[in-house]
Amino acid sequence: MNQKQNKIEIQNNLNTIRKSNQIKTWLIIVLVILIVGAIIFLLVRGKGIEKIIPWLKNIPQENLDTNTNVSSPSTSGMATMELANQVSVTLPTSLSLYSGFKEKLNLSFENSSSEEQTVDLAFTSLPYTYIEDKTSAFDDQNQRIDLTLISLNPNETKEVSLPIQSVKVWDNYFTLYLNEKSQKIDLAVTIKEKTPLFGKDTDACATSQPFLTYFGPDCGDGECDGLTSDKNCISKGKKSNPNTCYPYQFEYDSQREDGIINQCQESLKFNSQITRNAPINWGNMVEENHYAWEKADWYIDALANKVKAQQGLPSGIMGGDGGWAVTCSQCTNPDGSKGFFDLNNDYLTGKFIQYVKDVSARYGNKLNYYEMANEPAAEFFLCPCSTTTISGFQYVPSSTPACTAQSGPNQPVCAGGGHAYQQDFADAYGDYLAGTVKIASAEIKKNNPQALIVTGAIDDQNGGLTPITQKMIEQGILDNDNVAIGIHQYPHNGLQQGWSSAEVNCTYYQKPDDAFWLPEECEKAPPFSSVTIKNKSISMSRIWAEMDSRYDASEILKDLENLGVLDKTYFFDSELHAGFSNPDPKYDLTEAIAGVRIGAVNAHQKFLGTIYVLMPDSDFSASVFNLMVQTLTGVTPVYQWESKLMGSNYTSVVYKLFTRGQEDILIFWSNDNEVKTINLETKKFEVEHYQSREMIGLDADQGATNFIDSGNYLDSFNLKPVKEIKIVSVLRNSGTPFDWLTGINY
Repeated sequence: MNQKQNKIEIQNNLNTIRKSNQIKTWLIIVLVILIVGAIIFLLVRGKGIEKIIPWLKNIPQENLDTNTNVSSPSTSGMATMELANQVSVTLPTSLSLYSGFKEKLNLSFENSSSEEQTVDLAFTSLPYTYIEDKTSAFDDQNQRIDLTLISLNPNETKEVSLPIQSVKVWDNYFTLYLNEKSQKIDLAVTIKEKTPLFGKDTDACATSQPFLTYFGPDCGDGECDGLTSDKNCISKGKKSNPNTCYPYQFEYDSQREDGIINQCQESLKFNSQITRNAPINWGNMVEENHYAWEKADWYIDALANKVKAQQGLPSGIMGGDGGWAVTCSQCTNPDGSKGFFDLNNDYLTGKFIQYVKDVSARYGNKLNYYEMANEPAAEFFLCPCSTTTISGFQYVPSSTPACTAQSGPNQPVCAGGGHAYQQDFADAYGDYLAGTVKIASAEIKKNNPQALIVTGAIDDQNGGLTPITQKMIEQGILDNDNVAIGIHQYPHNGLQQGWSSAEVNCTYYQKPDDAFWLPEECEKAPPFSSVTIKNKSISMSRIWAEMDSRYDASEILKDLENLGVLDKTYFFDSELHAGFSNPDPKYDLTEAIAGVRIGAVNAHQKFLGTIYVLMPDSDFSASVFNLMVQTLTGVTPVYQWESKLMGSNYTSVVYKLFTRGQEDILIFWSNDNEVKTINLETKKFEVEHYQSREMIGLDADQGATNFIDSGNYLDSFNLKPVKEIKIVSVLRNSGTPFDWLTGINY
C-alpha cells in the first residue's frame, strides 16, 4: 500500500469517527429535549415539581446536602483469627462510626474442614454500644451477651454482617467472642456535624470533686491563718479580705474519689452524651497568669478514663469572677462588681482571651462544648445591683458593695424586671455579649475546630428573638460556624397550669434560697385526663397541644428567616425543665411521654443539645430516655408534607421525620380527641431494598412494665391520643431518604 492510499484510508477513518460523534451528540441533545419536555408537560398539567421530587417542598437548602448515604464504616485494618477445627475469621481491628448511625460490622468466616462447623458469637461492651440492638447494662460492663450462632458447611466461606450502633460521644471499645476466643475492637465514634445530643444534668458527678479546698493566700483577720480550709475563717475572710481570700489551693483526697466515681457511674443508666456543669471555676487564677487546674483536670480524666461517660459542658467561662480574673484588682469595676463589661478595656479583654486560649489548649478535643454563661442577660450576671429590686429575689450576697445603678453593669436599664426583652438593654450590652462570644468562638476554634460555643440562655422560644439576641446576630456572632444560641425551655411560661395544685405558685424567682428552680409541682408533665380549673373543664388534648407548642421554636425560626440567617442558626438548651424530671415515680409514665415528645420537637427544630434536669433514678425513666437517645442521636430532620421546620400544627396528629445514614425515622403522636388510623403510602420495592423495617410503640395504658413494645412495621396502624408514641424505623440498603414513602394520611 502506497503513501497516497494510506492517506486516503486515514481520511476515511477520521470521517467515520466524526460522523459517529455527530450521531452521539444529536442523540444526547434529543434525549435532553425529551426529558425537559416531559417535566414541562407534568408541570403544565398541575403536578408541580414537589410531586415529582416531594422532599424539595418546604425544605431549606441546608437539608438537601445531609450526606445521609454514608458508605460502610471505615476500618484501619483487618486481622485473620484461627478458631478451632480449621475455622478462621477475618474481621476489623478497629472501627469508626458516626454517633447514632446504624452500620454493619462485617465478618468473613472460612471453614477449611470437610465437616460442618459452628461458631458461637458473644460480646461485651461499654453501655450504649449496641450489637444487634443489644448492649450491656449500665452497672455491669463485663456482662457477656450472646449473639448469632454461625453455621458453616464443609469448605464454605460465609460473609456475616452484624448491625452495630454506638451513641457514646467518645472513643470506646467492645470485645467480640468467637468460640470463646476474644477479639478486642476499638471503636472510634465521630460526632457528625449538626448532630443533636441529649444529656442529664449530673451535678453529683460534675461538682463533687475529691478535693479539699484551701482559701487564700490571705484570709487572716488576726484569729485565722492566711491559708485556710476552716469554714468560719473562710466566711470571715471573704467579707474582710475579698481580694485575697478566694479558692487558692486544691488538695487531692483519694478517700473521696471512689464514692464520687460511683455517683458518676450511677448516672450512666441515663445515656448522658453530654453533661452540664463541668467545674464552673475552670482553672482559677490563683496568681497572675497562673491557674489551678486540678479540679478540671480530674473531672475530664475521670469521665474519659474511669467513667467512660459524657462530655462536659463548662458553664460560665465569660465571668471573670469564675476563673480568669478573680484575683486581680484591675478586674474590679468601679462599683465593686467583677468582670469586663467594657470591651475597650484592653487589659481585661486580654485576660479573657488568654484564659480562653489556655483552657482550649489544655483540653483540646477532650472538651467540645463551652457555655459562655448560664443566662448572661439575667439580672444576677450583668445587673448585680438591680437584683435587690426584684420582689422575693435575694441572690446577691451580703458582701456585695452598694451600687448606684448609674454606670458599668449597673446602668439604669437594669433597674426594672424584664429588661432582657428591652431594646435599651440590648443597646447597652449587645456589643459586650457579642464581643465575648466572638472572642471565644475564634480562640477556641484554633485549638479545637469541632468545639461548639453556646451563647448562654438569652431567648424565650415563644416570643421570637429578643432584642439582645438580634443585636448579637447583627454583630456577627454567627459568622463562625461554631456558635449556637442558648435557650432555656420552661413548661410554665405561657401555659395554663392545669396540672398543678391551686396552692402552688409557679412564678420564677420565688424562693430566696433556691432562685433558679421551680417547685416540684411546676415541673410536672400534664396529666392524661382532663382537669377542672375554676369550675371549667380543660381537655387533656388541649393541655398537651399547648405544651408541644411551648417547645416549638417557630417564632424564633421565623425571625431568623427574616434576618437571612436561618441556615446558620442552631440552638442549645443546657437546662431543660421538663421531661424525665419529676421525682415522684407515679408520674413516670407522663414524664416519659413528655420527654420523648420534647426530644423529637427539639431535634427537629435545630437543637444541637438538650440537657434534662432533675431526672429521677428509676430504671423505667432511664430505659425510656435511652430509647429516645438511641433513636434521635445523629439524625437530620427532613421537612416535607406537614412535618415543617416552623409553624407546626399540634392540635391533631403530629409527626416528625428524620434520616441518618441509610435509616429513615418517623415519630408520631396525637393531640386529637379520638383514636386515629395512620396510613403510610409506600412504593412497592423489592424486599432486598430494605435491611429492616421496625416499629417501636410507647403506650402508657400498658403501664411501666409493658410501656415499650417493638414489632414489625406496618403501613397502617392506630394511634391513641396523648398516651401513645409510635416510632417507625426503615433501614435501606440503597436509595435516597424516604424514597419509599409517597404520603401520610390519617
